[in-house]
Amino acid sequence: MMLKMRIFATAQNDKKGAKSLRGTKWSLRKQGSNLTPSTVIARRSRSNLIFTFLPRISRIISNITNFKFNLILPTAYCLLPTFLLSTCYLLLATPLYAQQTYNLEIIFKTGCPLDSMETFGISLSSAGDVNNDGFEDIIIGSKTVVWAGAQDTSPGHAYIYLGSLTTDTIVDISLPGEHPLDLFGYSVAGLGDINCDSFDDVAVGAPNYSLDSCGRVYVYFGGDSMDSIPDLVLKGSFCAAFGCGIASGDVNGDSWNDIIVGEYWWGNGNGRVYVYYGGPLLDTIPDVIINGHNGESMGITVGSGGDVNSDGFEDIVAGAFNNDEAGTWAGKVYVFLGGNPMDTVPDCWLHGEGATQSLGWFNVDAIRNISFYDRTLTGTELWPNGFMSVNNGKIYILNGGSPPDTIVDVWMVGRDDSSFLGVWSTAVNKVNNDNYGEVLSGAPGDPPDPYGLGMGYLWAGANLMDTIPDAWLKGRYYGDQVGCRVASAGDVNGDSFDEVMFSNYAADSNQTVWVCRYVPGGIQDTQYKIQDRRIEIFPTICRDGFWILDAGYWITDRKLQIKVYDVLGKEVIFYESKKEGAGSKKYKEKMMQIDTRSLPSGVYFIKVEAGDLSVIKKVVKVK
Repeated sequence: MMLKMRIFATAQNDKKGAKSLRGTKWSLRKQGSNLTPSTVIARRSRSNLIFTFLPRISRIISNITNFKFNLILPTAYCLLPTFLLSTCYLLLATPLYAQQTYNLEIIFKTGCPLDSMETFGISLSSAGDVNNDGFEDIIIGSKTVVWAGAQDTSPGHAYIYLGSLTTDTIVDISLPGEHPLDLFGYSVAGLGDINCDSFDDVAVGAPNYSLDSCGRVYVYFGGDSMDSIPDLVLKGSFCAAFGCGIASGDVNGDSWNDIIVGEYWWGNGNGRVYVYYGGPLLDTIPDVIINGHNGESMGITVGSGGDVNSDGFEDIVAGAFNNDEAGTWAGKVYVFLGGNPMDTVPDCWLHGEGATQSLGWFNVDAIRNISFYDRTLTGTELWPNGFMSVNNGKIYILNGGSPPDTIVDVWMVGRDDSSFLGVWSTAVNKVNNDNYGEVLSGAPGDPPDPYGLGMGYLWAGANLMDTIPDAWLKGRYYGDQVGCRVASAGDVNGDSFDEVMFSNYAADSNQTVWVCRYVPGGIQDTQYKIQDRRIEIFPTICRDGFWILDAGYWITDRKLQIKVYDVLGKEVIFYESKKEGAGSKKYKEKMMQIDTRSLPSGVYFIKVEAGDLSVIKKVVKVK
């Protein structure tokens, strides 16, 4: 449930503005008793106060005058009693937001397949057709995380899901990392067929490889029965984050895709980009090395696959987010034209517009156009105010030419001052029948009310592109942060058009990847099956309790059982809901909380059963 509340309160430190609330303590008075206070950290954005309450929760409170605030928070955090308020009036209670789309149809949706604390969806890519069955496949990176000083024991993974007419959410190929702190899965890329065997190949980056701190990129060749053993391992320099960015394109014009790898911390932060030529003679020795300079961190992101000057050679785009030429950390994006031989002199570039905007940090790419010159794409979530501020975010598109220029031809700006549009931007080759590539980007701060659902946007390509999104996917609840990563999925269902991918890897819990089909005429009505229903358990780590979301189109009754087991298999909590009668095609959602405050810290297993549907998830209780 989401509670929208109007709160009338007075801070103990009677000063004006957000500064007066920083460090103050408030308490909720109810029937003459005060509950445990919480420390407040606040900063101002327009007419809003952005709050962080300790224990951990962040929200927006607006209408500052006379310390009267509108507060929106999810009860899922179970932290309402810790807010220091004098009087609290309930105005409206509404359910979690149903998934909303515009001109997109969700054909695939999945969370992390392992019971671990991996950051699922931190990287996404089309894998090409790794098994050569005519359907393109997808690869999803899931790196290990460190939380509250304790690291997960998982080495990180990259998961491949094979395309088909009816794509399922069962992992077909799981690629594991070697060590928990390697950051294996931080980057993934489809490479095309780089070894001439008619099967497309993939690469996975581990920029923090822990044994020698050199960073690695693991290359896996596709096949009829593709395995999880790397066929080629590329190694970088000491402590230089080799593999932070991976791309593929035919830069030397020999008809074989080449591997492009970024290493942004080479040379004390100068950065480097390596090119490994694909083909029958593919090896681990770089064929081209492009060096950054002056601590600009070139190679944090890399892109290829487009020919911006139409000379028959695909080109390289590289981000240098610490470049200072237009202001401290304004950033810079370079374009290096391909050739045979290829030189290492940049042919055109784009600077960030202001200090700490870090242009080049948030992905770079090339947009393919069959009829015209290909285009260069980049963006930054830090426009216009820079780091440590709220921002609209901005996307930049540069048309190609011979020679290409540095003039921005199209730009999109986030619709609100905290949209953070451009947190990740990428090109999509073909979602419709025209000859123009599309643009995909995320805005995890959209929409402004309720803040933080997150949105992923698609702009259809055209000769003269406009700035109005042609399709979008919206998050499900406050803090869902959809759009933190976006990617082209390739043609996973064999309909001759590419699908698109979104992830919310930065969300506190319930990390999900969506694959969507572009349907410019809207989604047609579908006949829902009996028990077309989903159950979600979140968060993975919690202090006071876990939440069950029971949602879908119910035809049968909604009775369900919830059981919690400790690591020894002992049942420690049992709950059974009341039977609520048969449902209908009307979408329904219900939230239930499992109170775990009486349980000691440790690992538990939650099992939820509803008719034939059964879900089990491992969770961690902490004090």
